[in-house]
Amino acid sequence: MVDQKQFRNRGLSPVRDCLSCPFLHDTSQSHKIRSAGDIMKIQETTLKPSQEINQYNSKVLTIILLSFFPFLNDYNSFHTKGYYLHIDVTSEASNNVARLLSAPFTLSTDNSVVCFEFWYHMYGSHVDTLNVILADEADSFDEPVLWTRSGNQGYDWLYDQVEVADDFRDPLYFLIEGYSGNSYQGDIALDDLKVVNGSCPGRPKCDFEDGHICGYTLITSDPLYQYEWRLTTPADSPELGVPRDHSMSTQAGHFLYVTGDATTNITGDAIMYSARYPIDPNSFYGRLTYWSVEKDGLGDISFQAFVTDGVSLGPSIRSRRNVRHESDVSVQADDVDQEFWRFNEHYVFPDPGVGNYITLSFTATVTRPYLPGVLALDDILFLQDDGPIQFFGCSFETDLCSWSNTQHGDEFDWLRHSGSTGSTQTGPLVDHTLGTPSGWYLYIEASAGDVGYRARLESSMVDKADTMTEKCFQFWYHMYGSSVGTLQVFWETALQSKTIWSLSGNQGDQWIFAEASYFPPSDFRLVVEAIRGSDHESDISIDDVAYQTSCTQPTQAAPFDCLDGTTITTLQVCDWIEDCSNGEDEANCLEADFDSGLGGYTTLDYYLYPWANVTSPRASGPPADASSNTDGAYMVVDLTNPFPAGRPVAVLESAEIHQVYGRCQLSVWYYLTGSRVPKLIVYYVPTDSLMEKTVVARIWSGNQGAFWQEIIIDLNRITRSFKILFEGVPTLSFAEFIAIDLITLSPDSCAPLPKETSCGEGQFRCSNGACVSEDIKCDFSDDCGDYSDELQCRESNLI
Repeated sequence: MVDQKQFRNRGLSPVRDCLSCPFLHDTSQSHKIRSAGDIMKIQETTLKPSQEINQYNSKVLTIILLSFFPFLNDYNSFHTKGYYLHIDVTSEASNNVARLLSAPFTLSTDNSVVCFEFWYHMYGSHVDTLNVILADEADSFDEPVLWTRSGNQGYDWLYDQVEVADDFRDPLYFLIEGYSGNSYQGDIALDDLKVVNGSCPGRPKCDFEDGHICGYTLITSDPLYQYEWRLTTPADSPELGVPRDHSMSTQAGHFLYVTGDATTNITGDAIMYSARYPIDPNSFYGRLTYWSVEKDGLGDISFQAFVTDGVSLGPSIRSRRNVRHESDVSVQADDVDQEFWRFNEHYVFPDPGVGNYITLSFTATVTRPYLPGVLALDDILFLQDDGPIQFFGCSFETDLCSWSNTQHGDEFDWLRHSGSTGSTQTGPLVDHTLGTPSGWYLYIEASAGDVGYRARLESSMVDKADTMTEKCFQFWYHMYGSSVGTLQVFWETALQSKTIWSLSGNQGDQWIFAEASYFPPSDFRLVVEAIRGSDHESDISIDDVAYQTSCTQPTQAAPFDCLDGTTITTLQVCDWIEDCSNGEDEANCLEADFDSGLGGYTTLDYYLYPWANVTSPRASGPPADASSNTDGAYMVVDLTNPFPAGRPVAVLESAEIHQVYGRCQLSVWYYLTGSRVPKLIVYYVPTDSLMEKTVVARIWSGNQGAFWQEIIIDLNRITRSFKILFEGVPTLSFAEFIAIDLITLSPDSCAPLPKETSCGEGQFRCSNGACVSEDIKCDFSDDCGDYSDELQCRESNLI
């Protein structure tokens, strides 16, 4: 049997540092996806054709360049230079199929369970079907389907898993099928396939749809617990008074619930436990979010996290509540709509080196069983990270945070998007957070609606206790187009609403800051509403929303006095343009050899350990600095002189940099040793949005040896003011040493290109007058400095 179409490998150049990234390398050879205790071989048709391969795929795969966003819990998250597999249905007939076959594997009595983990992307109005099949022969295509999805699954990469147990046929194969739909908007993509021995880990997200409880154990028939969690839908249990679930906002959507027992009048608990989550040693915390209903004063829902060795629960883990909406039994039904799903957020901080897994528990405590209330859970999300903790804000880089599209009272939705909106003369080319086509924002697609159509984005409910003082809502908006309609913000309760900000019409092709103060009278939620204008040139976008205790306009840039008597603003300092005659405004910006001090860098004292400026030689560490100078200086994490308190890391911060251009590269020399693998993390943070952190390099000591080594870091185009930070993460092990030295920039790579009167042969003229090679046009790098070399790029340009 021969397939009618192909899986293709898409991506840019290979990524040097890979943790678990199967399709990140050139497809000139087959890939082996390594995992704990197993190897999965993907047959890719960029291999030389053979009878064995061609019985599964009739066409040779081609490499096509395309930006992609890999899995959310990876440390190469949102890297635009990765690979994935996809089926290209542009010229395919309906119901054609592409198949991807694993290498054979066998279960035994000692290893009777395996878990197949994968990420998939199914976005488009013509998407058909993706299947996962367990077969006992390589050419067996009629086996039962273990997992399937059909139709448009949204814009994001989605994670799932399939567990196989006690199937002792020899050998076994995982077979993945992708089917084409009835037109061209039906591509299906795969990434990060992995087979591991043992049970599947906890899912990052659980919405309880398709009858799945995502590995949670609902404790039943246990004398210690008087109640049980149950799975239902609003349609199946109308007596609960929950009109719709949170995931789908329909009566068909699923959620978990607990109700009281008025006949026995017994108080008590219901409890459930998650599957185990392997502790990520590179993460500082775990972020847990979920949506809950605590209706009519029945009781409340609480959460705990435990470390475990994989068999039994260990001690509980310290956690911090970020957002928690408590039930208030004193609030009457006519004061607040208590049917609203409410957003909850917690941060979990596992102690380093204690336990291998995390298990979550949710307890519903019934305190008033005689009341006809309900306790409900939906959309549980748990991710591990080492970025800054985001309180009450959202950059939309990974999800909508505590915001959601309303399902009632509007005609279309806000879309989470990156890059241009696809319509000419309207919408942004880049987001505000990162200032690049790879950054994400929300927008309304005016081409999809009619004049006057509304899209409403609503926050989670905010408690009345949080409204005793005036608050401030801050955000960035983009309203560009000849027919732009209206953007407005208002708060609403069950009984009333009030507009706190509104603007109409074309505001130009730029991101603009806005803020609005508010003082609602009771429990409320914020709503951001966009109203479509008269035609398709009326896209409206928002980004970087935040809640603040008070409204404060961004301060004006301070003056900078040059030695020649010229006065410039601080925004002209470290912008790669020499405004002072002696170039002093561009000194101490990123480059430093640390021989004469810190060179514009600062060690942050709100972390536990400082960076120290030391001179060679020392009792431990390198015999010379990175320039082989035995009297030279460098920076080292000082474990002997900690600050009073703080996170157990050391952070060195650069001066503020006001954007970099083109293919900007940073060279850093590092010296990293230690028996327990300390690490060095390099990232940048926009100075106007400290909640957003972009990691550009991670370095582990491993077996690299005790000597200075260089790493080249691609910064590329950064359009906003930012600071570079070097974070040393010690493990307090024997012979541990974390040092950096000799930070330099590739010559002229970070400065803007000069304007030219004309461009030479084989060059592309940028909109700003600069010239770049035609060879680097449409390569996902802003070489021009205004993104004009990355516009109007068709797939044919990328092959």
